[in-house]
Amino acid sequence: MAAVPTVDRGRVLAHRAAAQQLGRPGLRPADLAVLDLGVQDTPYGSARLALAARGAAGLDDDRLELVWAARGAPHLHRRAELTGLAATL
Repeated sequence: MAAVPTVDRGRVLAHRAAAQQLGRPGLRPADLAVLDLGVQDTPYGSARLALAARGAAGLDDDRLELVWAARGAPHLHRRAELTGLAATL
């Protein structure tokens, strides 16, 4: 039987921080990878908080739009991707 690799808490948290782009200041909101899935804005204002946690420079980005999307909740999405999103939903 193959040995199961061990991963400590620190490595897991470091991977999550990198994958979620936490602590990468200077990116504009629409350039963040988290926007590939959309950022839920419930309660109101939580999307801006999520972007700020990722170090987004200037939370106002005219490339974003707040729309009612997955699970019947408002999500922030890239405006250029809305047609594809509508077709998918």
